[in-house]
Amino acid sequence: MAKQQVITARRAIGPRGGRRRGGTRRGNRRGLAMLYVLVLLTVLFALASFAVDYGRVQLAKTQLQAATDDAAKWAVLSVRSGKNTVLARANAAAAENTVNGVAPSFSLADVQVGWWNAQARVFTNEGKPYNAVKLTGTQVIPLMLGSMVQKPSVTVRVSAIARTASLGGVIGLNGIVFHNNAFVGSYDSSVTTTPTEATANSNALVYSNATIEGKNNGTIQGDVTYGPDGGVSASAWSVTGSKTELDQNIALPAVPAWNPTSNPGSITNGDYVHNGGALNGGIYWFNSLTINAPLSFNGPATVHVNGNIIVNGNRSDITAYQSRPPNLTIYQIGSDRTFTAENDLTIQAVVIAPTSDFEAKNKMDFYGLAIFDTITMKNTGNFFFDETAAIERAAALVD
Repeated sequence: MAKQQVITARRAIGPRGGRRRGGTRRGNRRGLAMLYVLVLLTVLFALASFAVDYGRVQLAKTQLQAATDDAAKWAVLSVRSGKNTVLARANAAAAENTVNGVAPSFSLADVQVGWWNAQARVFTNEGKPYNAVKLTGTQVIPLMLGSMVQKPSVTVRVSAIARTASLGGVIGLNGIVFHNNAFVGSYDSSVTTTPTEATANSNALVYSNATIEGKNNGTIQGDVTYGPDGGVSASAWSVTGSKTELDQNIALPAVPAWNPTSNPGSITNGDYVHNGGALNGGIYWFNSLTINAPLSFNGPATVHVNGNIIVNGNRSDITAYQSRPPNLTIYQIGSDRTFTAENDLTIQAVVIAPTSDFEAKNKMDFYGLAIFDTITMKNTGNFFFDETAAIERAAALVD
């Protein structure tokens, strides 16, 4: 009986420890379950990171785009002053914004200056004349749960292109008449101060709200724009660029109020007659201005004239400091003014006289920018629009 009980016991245990083999299978199942749990937790953490951080990243990207847009619009107003100035203005505008709680900033590598072709909607880096800025914004956004999935941060990048709506070239608000062998071209005074018809650029701009009339052999090496009541009457002329009719008239540019102060060098601010010599740089106020001999300046200058301007020729040239028109701005203030020039002379300046009639005759070379009520040029004259002298009036995002 005892022997049989032993045999029965062995059978119950099994010949090779069946119970031990069954315990190993349960252990394997426990290990697989733990692995599944770890995988599931990793997935859940990834989903949590996505849910928590995705919104933050998208908000940061929206903030960065808005900051970059603002910076590009502010910076482009100085596009002709060079990349360093553009960068400074971009960072000044960016400092007023935050991205994920931090003010963004830009480096020179983030800045491109160039030409925006509105018709083709294409930006050309370093294309001239400069009228646009492309700005790239970059920001690193830390992720709250991203480190759990080996993704501690994400980098967002955006870009913006802004262009200027500038006022420049040759502007006769209520009419332009070119007589006998006139040429209008453009140049960049930071590159050359002595352009010729042969070397001139083709970026001249001629504006009027009325008729632009060309007679007897002339060339406009650039574009012509006129108001809804204006037009172009220049069948004998060559216009290399476009002819565009505006939906509304060109507005008068701003002119400073008459507020005279003492002139540099104790020069009278009454009726000034210039008979020779150079003037110091600075701000001048004259009741009227008559130039009988060459007038030059030893530094950048701004001249306000609340009356007529007469330039008697025979080389009574007006020469800006360093021969660059942006260094000499002449404002003619008041209504019913005249600006007359004659007999073989050169003017280098930015002249803003929207209520004045300009008349030049017997050979004149004008370098810079001219804004008058009317313009009449007789007997051989050249206008060279300095592309660096354009007046930036507004900025707009284009891409």
